[in-house]
Amino acid sequence: MLGYRALTTVLRRRHRLHATHETVRLILRQIDPVGVDSRRRHRLVQRTYWSKGPNHTWHVDGYDKLRQYGFLISGLVYYDFAYFS
Repeated sequence: MLGYRALTTVLRRRHRLHATHETVRLILRQIDPVGVDSRRRHRLVQRTYWSKGPNHTWHVDGYDKLRQYGFLISGLVYYDFAYFS
């Protein structure tokens, strides 16, 4: 099942039904409480970085929601062992 934001978009685009995010969120919580809880638990996943040495750990992530407007946002985490010791 979809999350409340995606479901609101589907309702508007496919069925031409206009409902607020809050209304869809409350109804979805009543219809699918297990799915809502599972999506909530996986919202933020924190990573722990362990490095074997200098220049060994890199992590790159991107944010694509603004891509349609020509904005590409990327982030890089570089863990330098020599810097932190």
